[in-house]
Amino acid sequence: MKKVTKGAAILLLLNILIVTSTFADDIYPCSGNPDDPGYNPNGCPLDTYVWILAIAALVFGAVYLHRQQKTQSRV
Repeated sequence: MKKVTKGAAILLLLNILIVTSTFADDIYPCSGNPDDPGYNPNGCPLDTYVWILAIAALVFGAVYLHRQQKTQSRV
């Protein structure tokens, strides 16, 4: 198995963050003006900060994989 360099890992992380932030971006801002084309009477959508969940998942996944690699190298 080929090791991933730090530079490649950083580029992969930046790519994931850019894609996630693009999909999480609101087309219309949350506003209370009924004349706006993006008016939402129910308030702001729930997935506005979905990119925070994606970052948390990446961090937890990296920590988990790092721990798995350390335990396998000891055996």
